Amino acid sequence: PVLSEKVDSLGNLLCVLLGQAGGSHAAGMVASLPHGVYGIPCIHPQMPDSVPAYHNRAMWPFLEGYYAQAAAAVENESALALAVACMVRAALLCGTNKENVLLETGLDEGLLLSSDSQLWSIAGMLGCFYKGLFGIRLSPDSLEFRPCVPKSFEGVHELSGLEYRGMTVDVFLQGCGHRIARCLVNGQEAPPVLLPGMKGRVFVKLELAGGEEDEGAVNLTRMGSSLESPAWKAARHGIAWESVEGADYYRVYRNGIPVSQTEYCHYIPAPGRGDVSFQVMAVALDGRESYLNEPNDYPSADSRMETRPCGLSGDEVWFSRVTESPDALCYNVNIDKPGVYRVDAFFANGTYDVSDGNTCALRSLYLNGRRAGTLAFPHTSRFGNWEYFIYSTAVETVMTPGPCRVEVVYDSFSENMNRLVNDMVIKHLRFTRIS
Repeated sequence: PVLSEKVDSLGNLLCVLLGQAGGSHAAGMVASLPHGVYGIPCIHPQMPDSVPAYHNRAMWPFLEGYYAQAAAAVENESALALAVACMVRAALLCGTNKENVLLETGLDEGLLLSSDSQLWSIAGMLGCFYKGLFGIRLSPDSLEFRPCVPKSFEGVHELSGLEYRGMTVDVFLQGCGHRIARCLVNGQEAPPVLLPGMKGRVFVKLELAGGEEDEGAVNLTRMGSSLESPAWKAARHGIAWESVEGADYYRVYRNGIPVSQTEYCHYIPAPGRGDVSFQVMAVALDGRESYLNEPNDYPSADSRMETRPCGLSGDEVWFSRVTESPDALCYNVNIDKPGVYRVDAFFANGTYDVSDGNTCALRSLYLNGRRAGTLAFPHTSRFGNWEYFIYSTAVETVMTPGPCRVEVVYDSFSENMNRLVNDMVIKHLRFTRIS
């Protein structure tokens, strides 16, 4: 395992909103998240330009909505103002709540797909206002207001007809900042909290204090792209890879640890024993990096074994259709040495295109009748091509010596978004002892 220096915006925002990070840590996360002129990226830096613009090189308004909510939660008024501006601009310019817009231009052009009237974009916009500007916080026994109004939005904001547990709530919000100077509930001084016992029409007036508080920081960042990952090529000695355009040098990893930095496209490792896995990263002069390439494994002779679905021979494959024959019993594997094993499958999935679709196949791996985990079989090539095989995601599990019954099963953990189409073909499963 190698810690990626790439930034996943949604993961960071959910850490803040779900309480996994708090206080100054949460505030620092929001302030340091890379943000573009037209919106927050899904990932940063972007994947290479050869990857279509969809999650790559795109701003998703629902993600901007999470950024707005996280900004309000840590009282970062600058970040909230930027989020509102980006969402409102995109909706007004496109005349609809688009699924996504291009990061470089803020337009809905040049994307793989960008639907109109996208529900999660609408929800992101609503969340920005409800939970951002008005600061609505719902708990099992109350509705609380923690508003956050940037200086540029100073003035009056009204929310009418909010239904909550038998109440119809109207909110009048005045001023700017995030400190409540005064709260009136139906004309009476009260805390900014509504309890379930109230009924009928409820009028809440909130006056903000403004003041000299720190408005927070935003990390406006140029949305650059990663380099292409190096592609392996055959070598008589050591390992070798194709050159990468824009690369100044290459960083070689052995079992997840950097062991060499070279300007050449080959590396001769020092003699060593045991299982070895190499990966290479391309690095540009300006610091941009590629993703690590696919691991190039050199397992010891006794650390890897394979098994096939029962009944297969030669170059035959097992075709798993969720509506016909989703499960497979494989030939037993005999484990000689105890340890942690990584189990994956050599498969193809040509149900849909590698660039899109919701028909990733899923199956549970059962070892000696015990569920070990889920194997994922995403699209492997262009639509309709069932001849391009790769390895699936892996399950890591502790195994003990002796025969092991291997089953690949469609169960309650295996349902995908499509539900009706969940198909792939498998040639074999491999077991690799990794420790």
